[in-house]
Amino acid sequence: MSRINDEMKESLKKFFIEGKDLILKGIEADHPNVLEFIENRGEDELASIEIELFIKLIEKYWFKEKTIPIEMTVSKLSLKEKNEFVTISARYISEELVTLFETIFPINFEYVQFVTAHNTIVLSQFPKRDLFFYCFHKFFHDSIIRQKEIDSIIDDLISQWHEFINNHKIFVRLIIKLNSIIVEKKIDTDTQFQFIEIKHDIVKDLYLLHTTNSWSFCFICNAEFNVKVYNSHDDSEKNKDDSRSLFIEYSKIYKNIENFLCALYQNGYRISNVHPVVELPWWWEPMYMPYEQLDLLNYPFNDFIKQRSINTNEFKATLITYSKMIEKEFFNNKCYPLTHSLKELALKKKDGIDKIFDSHILLEYLFGPGFQGELNFRVALNSSLFISKNFEEFEKNFTFFKELYNIRSGAIHGGDWNKIADKSIKKLKNSKIVIEDFFGLIQLLESNIRIIIDNLLNQEMTLLEFHKNVNNDPLFFLRMSSINRE
Repeated sequence: MSRINDEMKESLKKFFIEGKDLILKGIEADHPNVLEFIENRGEDELASIEIELFIKLIEKYWFKEKTIPIEMTVSKLSLKEKNEFVTISARYISEELVTLFETIFPINFEYVQFVTAHNTIVLSQFPKRDLFFYCFHKFFHDSIIRQKEIDSIIDDLISQWHEFINNHKIFVRLIIKLNSIIVEKKIDTDTQFQFIEIKHDIVKDLYLLHTTNSWSFCFICNAEFNVKVYNSHDDSEKNKDDSRSLFIEYSKIYKNIENFLCALYQNGYRISNVHPVVELPWWWEPMYMPYEQLDLLNYPFNDFIKQRSINTNEFKATLITYSKMIEKEFFNNKCYPLTHSLKELALKKKDGIDKIFDSHILLEYLFGPGFQGELNFRVALNSSLFISKNFEEFEKNFTFFKELYNIRSGAIHGGDWNKIADKSIKKLKNSKIVIEDFFGLIQLLESNIRIIIDNLLNQEMTLLEFHKNVNNDPLFFLRMSSINRE
């Protein structure tokens, strides 16, 4: 970075401004509707020109006859002869600009291993021939669409690249498309998590003004990834453990996302069928490419939960819940039954019987320990003592949890759980529990699970301490119950 002086930056700035102005002038003359389209953006609206189309604009309006064809090889971005083992189409670029660009953006490796936008870890050859075009593509849109200050854009491009080649780290965004949550406005806090509305158009045809439109509410996790680089494919073969370490690192980040989404579920929201799209830095892919991939994700109907809006206050409440879950050791490996059950409820699209099975893992872990009475009796008794505020509530909750166990037990032993559920629902109605059908039973189940989690979060003890007390004291739930029998 120290070898790059102000004169070099000014030269690159001059080249880029010249290119930007010539392309804008050409578009304005030949395709005024396109210029109007990409410039008339709202505060949170973005537009970009598809990368291959953008490269044609560079060649048509900027370089013109001044350029010579360049074959990009696997060894270096240069004017050398084409490597006989590789066939790559030519790009047209100014020789003077190539020399300057190679000095400012040096490439000191051949292969790279990283997490792709499809959440897989791959080893691939770095796209050297496209580095300049991706860089200018980023500059053009940041200056035109985002209207950033030119010097700031240049400095950011250079510093981001050198941070990568020196430390082999990249900053990415994992983007999850929301299917049942409306973001009232951008929610951006000091944490790694965000809720935003993404509006983006990609121009794919200048004459027809054909675009792909992306409009999504999204949950975002900002993260830092390590990247492994190699000088040859053989070097990568000698370091086979690298992929495992990258996988473990990514798994930890993904686990943190799942944990946060459990806190979100506790506050009445669900993001089911979690499929993050990874937005990589500008040197790996054209900017905004992940937004097209988001549009390909068609989620099924999210059952048993209504579409809800989220705002800053509700997001902050979720952060508090998340912090409490960490403090109370919810995600400790020794508490796996509860964590697993909660994640299944929060993150998966399932029908009602699946939710009963998943809930009972949690219920039996928390309320099943003990030696007196059958399991269904212990779970119903202890869970009802734990969440009931008075004896009337206790009677209803006890009946509810007993019937829930009957449905689960009937299904496990091969019975017709639909018929068993119908009988249980009639019993619950006779006990003055207000539910109309199986859908209502599942809603009440999830409501009770949230009450249980909320009570656990408000205990002075951690979850591990709680579970230890349950195992050691047969009267634990009776002692701590707040039921008033008067």
